[in-house]
Amino acid sequence: MSFSALLLSTADWDRPVWTNKQHMALRLAAGGRVIYVNSLGLRRPSARPDDLLRVARRVLRPGRGRGAGPAAAPRPPGLRVVDPLVLPYHRLRHPVWDLNRRLLEHAVRAWLEGPAGERILWTYSPVTYGLERHAAATVYHCVDLLAGFPRVDATAIAEGEARLARAGATALASSRTIERHLRASGFADVELWENVADSRLVEEESRGEEREPSTAAFVGNLSPYKVDFALLRRLVEDLPRLRLELAGPEAEGGGGAPELAWFRGHPRVTVRPTLAPAEMARLLGRASVGLVPYLLNDYTSGVFPMKVYEYLAAGLPVVTTALPSLEGADEVTWCKDAGAFLRQVGAELGLPHPADVERRRALARSRSWDARGAQALFLVERLLAKAPEPLAARAPR
Repeated sequence: MSFSALLLSTADWDRPVWTNKQHMALRLAAGGRVIYVNSLGLRRPSARPDDLLRVARRVLRPGRGRGAGPAAAPRPPGLRVVDPLVLPYHRLRHPVWDLNRRLLEHAVRAWLEGPAGERILWTYSPVTYGLERHAAATVYHCVDLLAGFPRVDATAIAEGEARLARAGATALASSRTIERHLRASGFADVELWENVADSRLVEEESRGEEREPSTAAFVGNLSPYKVDFALLRRLVEDLPRLRLELAGPEAEGGGGAPELAWFRGHPRVTVRPTLAPAEMARLLGRASVGLVPYLLNDYTSGVFPMKVYEYLAAGLPVVTTALPSLEGADEVTWCKDAGAFLRQVGAELGLPHPADVERRRALARSRSWDARGAQALFLVERLLAKAPEPLAARAPR
């Protein structure tokens, strides 16, 4: 079946750490045409240099897709990236709402001009400016409770989700917490799609590495809104034989992480920048335990970290704080408090048994982007096969 997918992302294509959005775009492009729309800017901008640079770059380069970051595979011919020029104010009754709608429609006019029955909207943001009216089918892939993130307009998020629910969008939830949220928001069709990882790459690249029995690793966004740096500091102080590896962007998405200064000055801690996927996999291949040291707040209550299956693909035991999404997860030790977290990490230091390593890798293979891509293409085919004519095509002219 031929289809044309418009993917509204909450992350720019060239971000150094790929998440669901870029991975899903690649998998959809294996079966159809994809226009990847960079972030509309859901966070209210501040006067910080990083925010000003982001706004200036968007204004100076409207409509142009930038090159992919270090996590990127080669972009297939059927995938285009566009930068929409919109203002970062998204409430339905805001004076610029209609202007933003017209600017966004101009940026995606190639999708709007395509065959109506082949158009699918796959959105990670509930702020869609009514594009679902032009789609034969709409998928709202909710991987974050965006309203809980700092400086995101919770009213705009709630308005957008209510509009998508009324439009009959199919909702995909990356955790059970998000699944409950979507049902409470009025979505009738909700499926649980817990996050997956690029398991094949991690397994292949990690296999040749020699384990370091005292190394614990965390890879991901080093954001003080997500990472419990106080817990990590206790871990280093209380376990004198432990070596800690931290790797990732510093507070990607805004702000900084001054807490990292202590770690950078410690002889048993290595703080690395964002690593390419193969480098990250090799780092995990040398570690003996993977950490999910997340804070518990409104945002993380819905997070299902992709890194869980990256750790498992490298054969690592996983130790996590009490994230609701990970309670009862296979091969994950869920710690109800800081003391339990410290004790479990200490217990996991050492060389893992080969049978345990292979069992974890087998689990990660079943939660891979290879399988998720096939699932996504099947969903698109199913939705378009039963889709009526888009609302906009039925509207009187």
